[in-house]
Amino acid sequence: MSAAPEIAFGPIPSRRLGASLGVNNIPPKHCTYNCIYCQVGRSSRLDITRRKFYEPEAVYESVRRRLELLSSRGERVDYVTFVPDGEPTLDASLGREIDMIKSLGVRVAVITNSSLMWDESVRSDLSGADYVSFKVDAVSERIWRFVDRPSHALSLQRVLSGIVEFSEGFRGHLASETMLVSGVDYGDEADRIAAFLSGVRGLRQAYVALPTRPPAEPWAGPPDRGVVIYFLTKFREVLGDRALPLDFPERGSFGHTGDARLDILSAARVHPLGEGAVAQILRDDGAGYEVLRGMQESGELSVVEYGGTKFYVSRPRRGSRTRARRPRLRDRWALGGRGPRRPAEHAREIIICKPWQLACVTLYARDVMERRILFIEPGASCEELVDLMARNGRGFAVVRNAAGENVGIVTEWDIVSRLLAKKLDPARTKVEEIMTRGIVSIDAGEELSDVAELMSKKGIRRVLVTDKGSVVGVITCHTILASLKSYVDSISKDLAKYGLLPF
Repeated sequence: MSAAPEIAFGPIPSRRLGASLGVNNIPPKHCTYNCIYCQVGRSSRLDITRRKFYEPEAVYESVRRRLELLSSRGERVDYVTFVPDGEPTLDASLGREIDMIKSLGVRVAVITNSSLMWDESVRSDLSGADYVSFKVDAVSERIWRFVDRPSHALSLQRVLSGIVEFSEGFRGHLASETMLVSGVDYGDEADRIAAFLSGVRGLRQAYVALPTRPPAEPWAGPPDRGVVIYFLTKFREVLGDRALPLDFPERGSFGHTGDARLDILSAARVHPLGEGAVAQILRDDGAGYEVLRGMQESGELSVVEYGGTKFYVSRPRRGSRTRARRPRLRDRWALGGRGPRRPAEHAREIIICKPWQLACVTLYARDVMERRILFIEPGASCEELVDLMARNGRGFAVVRNAAGENVGIVTEWDIVSRLLAKKLDPARTKVEEIMTRGIVSIDAGEELSDVAELMSKKGIRRVLVTDKGSVVGVITCHTILASLKSYVDSISKDLAKYGLLPF
């Protein structure tokens, strides 16, 4: 168990919640997503497993002490908000922490990326909050993977279903947020997101947001103004005045304790601070700029310029020693062949420093699998099996019993080595006598590189793809080779198009 740092910070002026006392209940930077626009940088660890990071009592005490200090000064707090350096619902103690903090007589908000709402325990924990903001950046697979870069263990349809299910039982204030970024061909996504949100019960606001602070990827800035207006128009056609823009910086004072260094670092860990905010904290804490210079010299604080404004962050950003995990399989640069247009003068720098940063969409098992699968009962004759495979032009079949359980697989090699080589009668020999028991399978959300590695280790030519325990497809050696050829051809065209060198 990690020792708790200063968990409560602020209050911070929130564009939606007023004076918001932040709760950083997740260590840096455990998350389910690696969003291209994230203001706290790239995710160092993608995970969907809930665990206890800090003792709930430590979280509670940190909030209680800060509230007492603010109360002694006559300062108000509108919400205590779980808005950590990662995804708050990864905290298995979230529900208990919410209940403990609410006993202090304050309203509690949670800002979630909604990726774990399919989990019943997450929905139960969130139900205790007064305000829940969930994220819907996309409802189509390609844009979701481009913008949010989720853990491969997540399913978009499962995420969306979880949001709807949560909304049906939640009695608090429910709001959504859709972040728009440059370099995305949204197509009809505005209509599709609006249609989805219209089915979320009790939704009070649907915010259309833009990156106002330095994003994880420097090219993931705000889109053209026309895109924003288009989304707002489409949202309002369906959602009425619940559709609202969230494209302006926060206004108001940041909280302080008298310790400028602690106040700046605890806030900057999850909320990059502009020059004005830092100046205000230093002034209110009675500290000089030597405190700020000291934090920069020690490496506790770094400066990033974004939109003509300097921001102070408490972790290394792009260009520092911390870098994103290099995908094991080269991702495609562009979303559907079209991606963020990078100025030609920056192309050389991008290629030399981090060539894999051109990656945007990973190839997953579900993206390349063959969906047509033959099934046969174990009691069927091998004669029936051969006829089935010949008529359908397939080299294997999955053996499924009457209970719907997949008990084995039979391939052309099984027919040759276990039937023909032994001179058995196909009409009298049952499929279960020659089938291979113990099916090798992978989840539909696994990366294609992992699939290839598994097949290599097992020495097999095909692997079944499952989703929630059901067989939904198959990947063969031919599938992988065909996908890689298509991928290489696409990348070669993109490199040629933009005049880049593949090294």
